[in-house]
Amino acid sequence: MAPRSGNGETVAIEIYTLPGCVHCARALDLLRRREIAYQERSGVGIPRFRATLAEVTGRSTVPQVVIRGEPVGGNDRLAALDRAGALLPLVRGDAFPHAVAARRRALRGKLGRFLGFGDGADAWRHEVIVIDRRGGVLERTVVASSDAADDLARRLNARASGPIVGGGTSTA
Repeated sequence: MAPRSGNGETVAIEIYTLPGCVHCARALDLLRRREIAYQERSGVGIPRFRATLAEVTGRSTVPQVVIRGEPVGGNDRLAALDRAGALLPLVRGDAFPHAVAARRRALRGKLGRFLGFGDGADAWRHEVIVIDRRGGVLERTVVASSDAADDLARRLNARASGPIVGGGTSTA
């Protein structure tokens, strides 16, 4: 049975915690900031909590995060998935590999402003990053604008989750 939040909705994340754990607090804070519903499983008063945790997740340290029934690790791993853009697609159950539109500071924009030339208009580099379910980068493609990045990511994700429309061919 899927875990449920306090208001009865089904949630994709279970997080095993202990009170006073700083890493647990950070992981819970990240989930709250991203507005991701979760079911917290506190080890307070549960005999053999760490042994049970090791059986369920493969590790006995807290926090341990389970997304859609798959143990992903602790706070560091959760934060890495978030930075890579894989956390929300995992929670939603999106298909992988998954394309993410990203905007990053370009060195030439920073350098130009620092040296006093240019207006910094080229300070951003827009790219589409294709990631795997562990947050690993499979491919990067630089594009001209934020709109182009959004469009390409949307098209790649539609292709990954369904048939290609428009007479294209697919090599599976």
